[in-house]
Amino acid sequence: MYKAKSIRLLAITASAVMTVCGFTACGSSGGTAPESGGAAEPVGSSETAAASADADFKIGLICLHDENSTYDLNFINSIETAGKDLGLSEDQILIKKNIPESNECKEAAADLADHGCDIIFADSFGHESYLLEAAAEYPDVQFCHATGTMAHTEKKANFHNAFCLYL
Repeated sequence: MYKAKSIRLLAITASAVMTVCGFTACGSSGGTAPESGGAAEPVGSSETAAASADADFKIGLICLHDENSTYDLNFINSIETAGKDLGLSEDQILIKKNIPESNECKEAAADLADHGCDIIFADSFGHESYLLEAAAEYPDVQFCHATGTMAHTEKKANFHNAFCLYL
């Protein structure tokens, strides 16, 4: 069960990522993409991180492509901005890039969960069924899937669909 502070961070993170996603513009993410299915890539700057975040709270992101895709770049920039706003250090945000719409998504989600992520986002519609499988195996981790349709039918307490609001 989550501590009260972790639940608050979870809610703030989800809101921040979805809000920032609508405002993020194209630009450099400042990192390099690992090979397909590669190790999760920490992002952020510990020098600019505020001390307000729980030291053990982690966010994960699974991207279909990398920063060369505008769609994925928006998610990468959003999670980086949300992490910075939450005061997370570079080792508290893990991003997996170039993850195909296959069982590799479930494996990436499991790896992120095994590395301590409390909440994991996936940005591709085709990742949904694989992320749902991971949610079943990791009930203490929250999984958020962009644009999906299964959260309301599967009724898993730790599986959510997320949509960006463009203002």
